[in-house]
Amino acid sequence: MSTFATPIPLALAARHGRPRRCALGFSIIELIVVIVILGVLGALVAPRLGGLGGRQARADAEAVAELLSIAARRDAVVNRPLAIDYDQERGSLRILAFAADEAGTFDWRPDLLAPPASLRSTVVASLQTDGNELDARRWRVEFPAGEQRPAISILLRDPARGDQWRIDLASASLRALVADADAPPGLGDGSIDLDAAGRSEEAW
Repeated sequence: MSTFATPIPLALAARHGRPRRCALGFSIIELIVVIVILGVLGALVAPRLGGLGGRQARADAEAVAELLSIAARRDAVVNRPLAIDYDQERGSLRILAFAADEAGTFDWRPDLLAPPASLRSTVVASLQTDGNELDARRWRVEFPAGEQRPAISILLRDPARGDQWRIDLASASLRALVADADAPPGLGDGSIDLDAAGRSEEAW
């Protein structure tokens, strides 16, 4: 008399201690492949992330230059006092206009037509007006109406990376220039101040 073997259900087999043949983990080769892929991706992404700070510092410098240029053009066509104001705690530069309120009281008020220049990754390291150094943490440079405005030179520093940018606005220029901090000082019109650059003996 012959007997036939009947298949045992998996749940019953597990209950009776029969080994299962399915893999429950990763092999060592699969782990090595994953580690290599992650290493390659990290090598590709890290330089890009590192460059974001430098680009943001440059963007801060461009924003400050644009604000100074707007103030210079406004000063050329508007016959009222203007000023550039900075507070390190506020973290932005803004244009102020000496104007009256509804009660007729004159005071310095933010210019609503010119948005402030926010410093996202930099701070003002130094400020010079006509060669005079001011407190870099909090300052106000006024443009008297009908008079020659002062020349402005602002040095921005990125505390995290150490990058520095200089923004120069000459007293007679309508456009501020951005340059690396190590570049020779400009006059705001593309020329170079040879005396300030230590090249006074060169012919011009």
